[in-house]
Amino acid sequence: MENILQLNMFGVGIAIGIGIETGWPSSKSIPIPNPMPIPMILIHS
Repeated sequence: MENILQLNMFGVGIAIGIGIETGWPSSKSIPIPNPMPIPMILIHS
């Protein structure tokens, strides 16, 4: 479980990092390459 949680948090970090670089969430039309949707990750964490 801990490994899955770490991977999920890593995915959130990538999504946030990409979001900052692309200007998300102000530009919500830009897709975030993340294996899991952010809400799902937040629920599991």
